[in-house]
Amino acid sequence: MLRLKNLLFLTLAAALGATVSRVCYLFFTVTESTGFLDQRMRLTGLLLIGFSLLCALICAAFGFFVKDTFAHRQRPSLLLGLASVATAVALAVALFNTPGSLPTTGWQFWFKQLFGLAACVTFLVYGLSSFLSFRVPNLLFVFVLLYLIFQTIAVFTSYATLALIGEHLFDLLQMCVLMLFFLGLGKFISSPDKNRPLPYLIPTGLASFVLCLSGFFTRLVVRLSGHGGVLHGEYPLMTADLFLGLFILLWIADHLLPNKQSAAQTTDE
Repeated sequence: MLRLKNLLFLTLAAALGATVSRVCYLFFTVTESTGFLDQRMRLTGLLLIGFSLLCALICAAFGFFVKDTFAHRQRPSLLLGLASVATAVALAVALFNTPGSLPTTGWQFWFKQLFGLAACVTFLVYGLSSFLSFRVPNLLFVFVLLYLIFQTIAVFTSYATLALIGEHLFDLLQMCVLMLFFLGLGKFISSPDKNRPLPYLIPTGLASFVLCLSGFFTRLVVRLSGHGGVLHGEYPLMTADLFLGLFILLWIADHLLPNKQSAAQTTDE
């Protein structure tokens, strides 16, 4: 059986591979003045996109074979708590730094902002629970799920050329996979059977990590190189993607990796 610890190292390698592939896609197959795929490099561009997606898919596929037991904890570890607080701060910054290609008015925007602020509070409360002794509400992460739903609606209804821009497709796929993970996370936290395995929680979590980190570092490299035009729009550097990915990976490691203290920290809520 595949051990989760080994899969985590595979996931880091997959995130690196996806990042390199996405950077090559933007640098060598996209026309900088428009952000669209150069038709002369269409096959190469599609192969690079496919390789990036394959990295996330491989991690998700191997995630189904992990047989490590769940270790439901009364409260998150200190490291996970810090990552959760950092995610709350980064997400709050992202809410007020909307990409130029997305609307800043309309019902999609305001619902996204409303549930985005609630998601910030969610991560903040969850992070503080690692320092303070209080019970995290079972349905707390529903706000993160609602935020992702309206963020997806905003992206899908705003990009008329969605199918022609690789980064837009990555954004949409990333949010869909994140929705599946946080749906599973909410079910796990609120489930009366704390040791019940959720078969899609690890696969969607690892795939989310690969997509989030590759998205952040791809745009970081593009910005630092001075070729921001290939992103087709005024993309801010989404630090929230980085911390979301780290939060997910640390959550999986904190709850699903077997360790000496798991029995002491396991609780029946």
